Amino acid sequence: MASTRIGKFELGEELGRGPMGKVYAATNTETGEQVVFRGFAQPEKVDQEHWAQAIQRFTDELTAAQRLDHPNIAKVLEFGEVDGLYYVATENFRGRNLRQLLDEKRHLEEEEANPIIEQLCHVIDYAATQRAVHGDLTPYNVMLLDDGTVKVINYGLGHIRSKLGSPYVAPEVLQGAPGDSRSDLHGVGALWFGMLVGQVPFRGENPEELGRAILGHRPPPASAARPHVQGIIEKLLEKNPDKRYDSGVMVINDLVSGTIPAGYEHSVIRPPAVTVSWNVHEYQPLPSVGDYKLEDTDVREIRERMAVTKEVCQLERVDVGKRLALAVAGLLVLGLLCDGVRQVSRRPRLQVVSLTGTVEVSTPLRKIWTPLGGGQLVGSADAVRTAGGASVTLRAFNGTRLKLDESSQLMVYTAGYDTESKSRSLACDLQQGRLWAKVRPAGGAKPPLEVHCRGSVVTVKGTVLGVSTSGETDGAEVECLEGQVTVGDGATETPVTAGKLAELFGGQLKGNVQDLTPETAELMKKLADELSGDSFGEVLRLALSTFEEKTIVAPLAGLASLTNVGGKSKADSQAIIVAHGSMMALTRAMELSTEYPQKVKLETLEGLELAEEGRERILNSFEGHKLESYKLVGSGYEIAARVKDSEHSLIVARDGKVEVVEEGQGKAAGKGDADAGGQ
Repeated sequence: MASTRIGKFELGEELGRGPMGKVYAATNTETGEQVVFRGFAQPEKVDQEHWAQAIQRFTDELTAAQRLDHPNIAKVLEFGEVDGLYYVATENFRGRNLRQLLDEKRHLEEEEANPIIEQLCHVIDYAATQRAVHGDLTPYNVMLLDDGTVKVINYGLGHIRSKLGSPYVAPEVLQGAPGDSRSDLHGVGALWFGMLVGQVPFRGENPEELGRAILGHRPPPASAARPHVQGIIEKLLEKNPDKRYDSGVMVINDLVSGTIPAGYEHSVIRPPAVTVSWNVHEYQPLPSVGDYKLEDTDVREIRERMAVTKEVCQLERVDVGKRLALAVAGLLVLGLLCDGVRQVSRRPRLQVVSLTGTVEVSTPLRKIWTPLGGGQLVGSADAVRTAGGASVTLRAFNGTRLKLDESSQLMVYTAGYDTESKSRSLACDLQQGRLWAKVRPAGGAKPPLEVHCRGSVVTVKGTVLGVSTSGETDGAEVECLEGQVTVGDGATETPVTAGKLAELFGGQLKGNVQDLTPETAELMKKLADELSGDSFGEVLRLALSTFEEKTIVAPLAGLASLTNVGGKSKADSQAIIVAHGSMMALTRAMELSTEYPQKVKLETLEGLELAEEGRERILNSFEGHKLESYKLVGSGYEIAARVKDSEHSLIVARDGKVEVVEEGQGKAAGKGDADAGGQ
């Protein structure tokens, strides 16, 4: 199997499966260190607010866990996000978990179990000093090394597994409390009982029945244990956390001294079991990524699908026509390439083109600044800042380029097309410093770039401009080299034409619009050359690689030898693939437009924002060198053309979905379309 790399980690053998799906051994390619690697991506159709809260919790708890440095705790080495893939890398070591030992022996004698408990108690006390709680102490999370050393794994990840149905969960957690070190000590009591007796202290036929037992029933006596051990376990399993031990060291002291905790002697009559009217709906934990059923996640498979998408979208030094045909051949739907089809969801991003000096990025979820590297992607709601002497150039989904000067900070509001809001604008907030932009012209009512700056709003259709602010007052300065920008506060607008400069305060024009100084104009001309726009093919590749959409991706392997599609001849198959690729290119061009054009010239594609070379190559894929029809349908669109195959099949694109229709259906589908919007 080919190696799979995620960031600086190269995945190796599969180690097992957990609440986050498959777990892999991996190598840090920078240090050579062996790690345990887990990862996942955002599922489809999530509530974005809930997902953001879940990722925030994921980040917060791993941040706390990363501070832990104890010989009995598996260290969290690194966690983060790479191209939409969230990952955790932890310490790698040899051992087996407690569950495996109990499956082998059924139960343990005290001389085997008690040393494990002592080490767990030390772990809980140490974690408490770092304000960390495990939250899921089960036999699967207690690892045993050959020399008897205990290693607790999954600190920072205990919240991912639902506690419903777990016999180790503390009563207060079932009732909605977040849990603390005493909740972990309750888990130690349940583990201790299970090791000595061979079964869990509380049982039930279903999660609700088990939850009521945990909340209301007394555990049976651990009859195989000495009296003081029975008493300690019973105190650890108290329903009220205030009645449990306050620390692990107190447990160890009673264990070593043989002291029966007061009130837990055999002669003391304990309260009887009570019936609790609890139901599973009362268990309302905070949002967690575990809410999204990640058990079947395979981070290797996700990454390989992403790699296929990237390979399809970034074919270099290939004739544009062939590139489009091959790239979109990987996006065929409706059974053209049924084997190995996978779904991928990608978010719109800005891509780093170049940078100098220290440049950092902060996501809204992690809220910490991390180094930004060449080629890295910056998404909606991310912030970018530059140090003194540093700068960074970003490329947007539609070819627009932004350059953030030294000592500047920029917040990205929206980074491109969003399928939920249907917004096609790039919007950002310059919080400090200077931003230069070369905006790719586009038609339509919605501007392709909107810059907010200290209460001012700059909207742009197509121009070279600069925006700057000190970041200390509500003042801003806007410079326009070519084209025209509009400045204002969102309610009032003032045009600033080519060669002009405007000073703003709180969105209002301060004084008159002035001429650019010769020095500023010369500087902006140099920047315009530096920020030269991309060709149609480059823009299309970027759009394909950063679109937020459900894309059907087929592996590239075998495309070169493809000879048959749906039982058709080789010539017909190739004609369908090329036509399909060109039609998908048209759908991407539609989404790159700020609004769908009212009319498109069927013979020339005039009306779509395409370079002349791109138009010719696309039209050459269709019979008659033209489209069959173009029309707007509700809030969407429909494009039709004839394939250059023996059946003259009709290929139709409707709102991004492309399908080939057989000839008999094709005539009916295309009838009357020519006058609906095409010319």
